[in-house]
Amino acid sequence: MSSYVLFCKRFLNLILVLFLITPVVVNYWRGTWYILDLFVFPDDGILSASTTFTASFGAMFLIMLVEDYLKEFLNERKASKGLYLVLFYPLAFMTVASWRGLWMLLDYYTTTSLTSACVSHVIGFLIVLSLKTTSTIIAIPGYCISERHVDLSKNILAGKQCLRNNTSACADVATRILNSFVTIFVIGAGVVCYWRGTWLIIVTTVKHPSRHPSDKLISSIPVIGLGYAILCMCYCLSECVSSIKLNPPYSLLMRALEQIFVYILGFGVVVSWVGIWHLMDLLMDSYLLPDNPVTSVLVCHFAGIVALYLLQASVNLIGSPLGCRVHGSETLEGFDMGSYIEKPVRIEPNKQEDTTTDP
Repeated sequence: MSSYVLFCKRFLNLILVLFLITPVVVNYWRGTWYILDLFVFPDDGILSASTTFTASFGAMFLIMLVEDYLKEFLNERKASKGLYLVLFYPLAFMTVASWRGLWMLLDYYTTTSLTSACVSHVIGFLIVLSLKTTSTIIAIPGYCISERHVDLSKNILAGKQCLRNNTSACADVATRILNSFVTIFVIGAGVVCYWRGTWLIIVTTVKHPSRHPSDKLISSIPVIGLGYAILCMCYCLSECVSSIKLNPPYSLLMRALEQIFVYILGFGVVVSWVGIWHLMDLLMDSYLLPDNPVTSVLVCHFAGIVALYLLQASVNLIGSPLGCRVHGSETLEGFDMGSYIEKPVRIEPNKQEDTTTDP
């Protein structure tokens, strides 16, 4: 494949991820979050947060316990891909509910001060760093795939294997409980803490004292621009790294660069989400449906999920706590930003298949 065609496909992939799929995903999250605000004990924030936290984290923990059996059941069905797609909707809803519940509890018990935000940011990143799952903090547009090109059974409900499964029945149960607990409650909480802290830092920094819609618009656009600039830079670096032959074992310097890359990429992702979220708040609340909050959030929720199913990108809604990306010794997971368009394979001239036949 020529370099020009390869460049065009990778550029098109970036444009689709940034300007089509990402706003749709953020739109779904925003609508779902506000649905919970409106319908789950709206007059009691603590009760609402506690309910969504307990129900979502509890349900996800049980799902991770039977993750192998669930995937085995789905894979044996003829319409396995369709069943996975149906499963995405409740999983996505639980993911948003879990983030909202823990986020609100942290806001209530630790305040939303800049100090609290910085502590939350640092603790969250240290948790995922210590468990070699820093890439788990990366959401779209920092990582994007399509269900057309991936094995769904390997890209959802992927837990942290702290212990290997044992042949003993009792040991197997204990192993499943530990692995599920770490994946859901430890790594999941770490990711939410990182996002909450980073989000509050950004909001505190760019908060505009005026409530006028035009001022909110002026403050949202630069935030999106900053986030997308960071993402574009990381995307280019990721493409460069993928073009270089790097074989394990990787040096300590390479591993350190990987973590720095993930940290910068994670910050860019959160910045872009803050800008898009606030821009959607402005558009929906001030211009499109200013006097219909229920209709507004329902439109965002259902329009988002339908659009993602049509784009075959609904798999991007499934993230932590319902899975994690583990940094193994054989790969540089942190530099992988995924691909919505099937990534072309570079074929070197000396490695092309020899189609000649012997006389």
